[in-house]
Amino acid sequence: MTLTFQDMLKGEEEAVSQLVEMVFDGFVAPDLADEGVEEFKRFIAPEALREKVAEGEAFVITAKDGSDMVGVVAIREYQHIFLFFVREDFQRKGVARRLFSMALERCRGEKTGLTGITVNSSPYALPIYESLGFVATEPEKVKNGIRHTPMLYEIRDSLT
Repeated sequence: MTLTFQDMLKGEEEAVSQLVEMVFDGFVAPDLADEGVEEFKRFIAPEALREKVAEGEAFVITAKDGSDMVGVVAIREYQHIFLFFVREDFQRKGVARRLFSMALERCRGEKTGLTGITVNSSPYALPIYESLGFVATEPEKVKNGIRHTPMLYEIRDSLT
């Protein structure tokens, strides 16, 4: 297993969308109403990802095993994770931790005075985010059929 981590390349939006949908269908969708599943799938369409990155609203870091997409993290405005998925056969192998570390480093470098990174965690991902150092800031909510718990990763110091 030789993993490479890099910014999503132009043209990889389809592969990122497919990976996210596959992991979402297996681990997140079972906890959601049909409305939430449909809303999420509109949100992750390749065109939507392309637009967010092209407009500078977000960045996406990918993890690949050779040419296979195995993980992705996407951050909006250098402070909010809106996608964070790792293929099942690559979970528990440090891929998510490495993606998060790279994303955090980028956010801290780009956004002066950044005090934290937020995420709206699915029920499935709560323990994963907690293991990365996130804490729930509010009880679980449902918006557009999507169950989520708002969470925060607090940045306590400057780059160290």
